[in-house]
Amino acid sequence: MTAYAVLIASMASAGLVMSGSRYAFKRLPRSEKLHDEDNPKVMQGASYRRSTIVNTLWSTGMMFGFVALFENRLFYVADEPLWRIVAVGLATILIYDFLYYFLHRDLLHGLQPFIKYHSVHHTGKYPTALDALYIHPVETILGVAVLLGSLFAMGPMHMGSFAIVIFLHTHLNVTIHWGLAPSRFPLSILTSMARKHDIHHKSMRAGNFASITPLPDLLFGTIDRTSK
Repeated sequence: MTAYAVLIASMASAGLVMSGSRYAFKRLPRSEKLHDEDNPKVMQGASYRRSTIVNTLWSTGMMFGFVALFENRLFYVADEPLWRIVAVGLATILIYDFLYYFLHRDLLHGLQPFIKYHSVHHTGKYPTALDALYIHPVETILGVAVLLGSLFAMGPMHMGSFAIVIFLHTHLNVTIHWGLAPSRFPLSILTSMARKHDIHHKSMRAGNFASITPLPDLLFGTIDRTSK
């Protein structure tokens, strides 16, 4: 499997999860969702669709460009213990999570004009899956750059490790926004993550800055369990 195949498979499957979760959100009872409110009208119509398309193109272009430049130097396919493949993939995601935490907390919530850029994403007080793509292009570029920097710092890595990183990144960015609250394990883990991020969306002053694990918020005291 090539790095391009990993990207295509991860993005396609994340797209299916996004579509499926949007369908589920419209039809599930309130008890199975984190909220049942609508976002502002600005997050509807042509401008909203244009924003999601632009961000998809930016992130996709950066990922494929990165692979075109570094595939032969950073990724390999060879016999390697499964534990090492998984460990490197999870370590890379953890590095990304901490780097993104500082970007999110100190830049996007702490310094102009980045606060203004990030406020676009916070327009959605009640996020659903597609709102993961409603972001200012500058924020998209910064976020993808942090992911690519994490991959570069941990490389060279097995293609399986790369697949773990890309799969988790693309899918968790959808599920933390999906607004659903499945109660059965293991999906209940996703509910906890989505609830944490749902609280973050309520206010530019809320905590919960990490996007994947709660570890950075726990370590730095920014866990927020109630919307402000």
